[in-house]
Amino acid sequence: MTPAGVPVTVGDGRTPDAPLPVSIRGGVAGAASARVERLAGRDAVVVRIDGSLAAGSLRRSDSRTVAEAASLALHQHLPLVGVFASGGAAVDEGIDALDAWGRAGGAMAACSGQVPPSRGRPCC
Repeated sequence: MTPAGVPVTVGDGRTPDAPLPVSIRGGVAGAASARVERLAGRDAVVVRIDGSLAAGSLRRSDSRTVAEAASLALHQHLPLVGVFASGGAAVDEGIDALDAWGRAGGAMAACSGQVPPSRGRPCC
């Protein structure tokens, strides 16, 4: 609010305390995308795996996106929300893709029990 009591908004009509979504590893091609979004009035790290791209098969770069998103959520104490439509690791990348997916899974597991509760409201 300004001193005159007029609400302050940014270009898209949001108030300054409701930031635009921020991409994590934006511009990296693949089935996985991640960004910080506001859900139900609370910032959260949202990871999406697009099942329409190679059946959502995760390449090393996709798994790295998931792992970095989970790490950000853990270190910033933000909820981690995953929307996955995946066929698993990309077969053509062999054991490297399996290893990367395992690392992503480990990063997500590290978030378990580490995010503060949402004060009785679901985060999404």
